[in-house]
Amino acid sequence: LAKAQWVLVQELERQYRGKIVYGTSCKFEDDTWCSKGSFAGTSRYGVSWKLFDTDEQALRLLAKAYLFDAISDRRIEIGSAVSKIRTLRVSMFQLMESKKLLTGKAGDVLLGLSHLTDDDLMLMIDTLLVSQTSKEKAIVACHEIAAFFTFANHISEQIPVYRIRARLPWIQSGESARAWVEKRAKDLSIAFSEVEGFEPLPTESVQP
Repeated sequence: LAKAQWVLVQELERQYRGKIVYGTSCKFEDDTWCSKGSFAGTSRYGVSWKLFDTDEQALRLLAKAYLFDAISDRRIEIGSAVSKIRTLRVSMFQLMESKKLLTGKAGDVLLGLSHLTDDDLMLMIDTLLVSQTSKEKAIVACHEIAAFFTFANHISEQIPVYRIRARLPWIQSGESARAWVEKRAKDLSIAFSEVEGFEPLPTESVQP
């Protein structure tokens, strides 16, 4: 089982290796992705994978592939994409690490994302909602998580260990993320701050 899992993971890595990150001169396998002429790091100008806080190859590969495709497909500036990985870092990836999912080196059996439960997701998202400073930011965070779910399940057609069977709470209830966040905030007695003016544009629509 372990051999079969890692053959698929390493094949996915080979498919991305050598590809250039949109809007940069960086390759997929580089430790830092930054826009041309900017400095490296986790500023709005780039992403440092050295600071990703995990050495788990299968998890890091999934994160990099997700962000690479999001940047390429939507033609997002690298600086605008930083928030995507930050949101996932404090939600999905933290949950996955706490359950030892996608943990191990080549040759180790990987526990897949199918081990996530509906209760796991609810607790994770409740924690995320409480940490947000506004309702709009909470909704954007939920959309980011949903986009990651879509990507992971797409990739899982090639690599089953990335399959997520648990369902996000607003999908279960048949609601939009916005409607669910508004209702859940009341359940948790969260008093989001009021936002004056226009709602923020999604990151892919904003130029630095």
